[in-house]
Amino acid sequence: MHLQFAWNRDSPVPVFIQIEQDIRRKILSGHIKHGERLPRETVLAEQYGASRVTIRRALEELAAANLVVRRHGIGTIAT
Repeated sequence: MHLQFAWNRDSPVPVFIQIEQDIRRKILSGHIKHGERLPRETVLAEQYGASRVTIRRALEELAAANLVVRRHGIGTIAT
């Protein structure tokens, strides 16, 4: 799965929110299917051109919205 997105450095919206919104759209549109595992944080960081901390923050927001489940040793899974 390749999740690339050109986030806007000049936007007043923080990068982690821009990435969270992109992944959210992909989950809600079915591009990322229920039960599908997302790439590892390091892979997402490379694909999005962002730091791992930024990716982790975006994934935490998605988990708080119950769009993904994060399991240590397993990964992040779309719900």
